[in-house]
Amino acid sequence: MLLFATTALMQAQPTITSATAGGPGDEFTNKMIDAILFDPGASGADVTWDFSGVTLTGETNDYAFITAAATGQSAAFPDANVAADNGMGNYSFYKINASVYENHGIYTPDVTVLYSDPEELMTFPITYNATNSDDFYSTIDAGVEIIRSGTVETVADGYGTLKLPDGTYTDVMRVFVHEVYSDVTVGVPVDIDYDMYIWFWLKEGVVGPLFTYYFSSVSTGGFPTISQVAMINESNSTVGIKDQTAQTTLKAFPNPANDMVHVSGVSASAKKIILTDLLGNNVSEIENPTISEGMISFSSATIPSGMYIAQVVDENSVQSVNIQILH
Repeated sequence: MLLFATTALMQAQPTITSATAGGPGDEFTNKMIDAILFDPGASGADVTWDFSGVTLTGETNDYAFITAAATGQSAAFPDANVAADNGMGNYSFYKINASVYENHGIYTPDVTVLYSDPEELMTFPITYNATNSDDFYSTIDAGVEIIRSGTVETVADGYGTLKLPDGTYTDVMRVFVHEVYSDVTVGVPVDIDYDMYIWFWLKEGVVGPLFTYYFSSVSTGGFPTISQVAMINESNSTVGIKDQTAQTTLKAFPNPANDMVHVSGVSASAKKIILTDLLGNNVSEIENPTISEGMISFSSATIPSGMYIAQVVDENSVQSVNIQILH
């Protein structure tokens, strides 16, 4: 079941594509923080989430994305195209494409989790207030037969500025994920019930969440255990995209455009401008564009009518603006 709704695109609102999900070749280093009594902050428009004062624990969580085929276990996960290599022969399997990020299961030497009905973690593109609801079902082979089933609800509940110990990031989207599921062990009368709350802070142009916070309640026989985990993405993917201004300076006109598009508020150090559709496909890319009085102009005459995202990349930031082309 899929419920996906979007609000009208506004220039101040970011749009998140599947490029943030990553793919084979991407490596991630997450630095853990002290999450006791952590507050994920408010939802809404133009929010500032100030986590600059969080305390790092010194622990890290490292993994790399590889192709599912490279694991040697892809036959059990035929629809997955990406795997997270967690080390020691442990893999998590996903289907990632322009429209969806799905959980397909886990393989370890001792436990295998197979999703006959995959879990839709995110659907793309993500705009403010976009929602998604999905049921999922899996079997777990852990020496005994376990059935896992539940639902996941996702909403892009806020956007704005994220402050972390290493800098400030603008045009950030927060995505809230709520998972409710149960593990039923065949022949055992006591179920294990999970109530998981996850917040992801995403920025277009960055692979992987900038910041992630988990709050979970796991109950066995009615006795819950609470845990909290938070982490900062310190992988090389984030190098060079910190923004020092609170909001994008870009404006596009005319908007809708017909034959020509003009993007103003461009830094003199801009290296390129990229135009993508809402599925994350590159439509046009101009290296070392001509900048005249803070403005880049390009022809839209041959670009099909539709909604697009223009990203201007310079040495210190990636800023974006939404553009409608209408012929």
